[in-house]
Amino acid sequence: MAAVTKGTKVRPCMPVGYERVSHIRTVTEDVEAGDLLILGANGWSLSDGTDPDGKYGFAAQDYAAGRKDCSVLGDGEMDGFTGLTAGTPLFPSTTVEGGLDTTAVVGFTGRIHAVSATMIEFSL
Repeated sequence: MAAVTKGTKVRPCMPVGYERVSHIRTVTEDVEAGDLLILGANGWSLSDGTDPDGKYGFAAQDYAAGRKDCSVLGDGEMDGFTGLTAGTPLFPSTTVEGGLDTTAVVGFTGRIHAVSATMIEFSL
């Protein structure tokens, strides 16, 4: 298992219009840009990797708990991670909330992979 770490500034890096965004839900806890989120009954929260069939997305920026106008990205690219190897598939982490890992999660059908040492591409 190899956990993926975020650098000091994670940010979306795709052309405007390329991403699929959900603005309709609240974040239920403080999140940082690049955190992997899962949609629950009360809104978006940090993923713990235990629901492979859940609706996932990445926080586009930092948001405080309770905020209702959050951009959660379902398709796109994000830059600012560290230590990635291009082509490596990534999965929701089961050890770091909101994190990514190289260890497969059985049943996870989303696609996340490293495209460079610092950038990921995803379709969730």
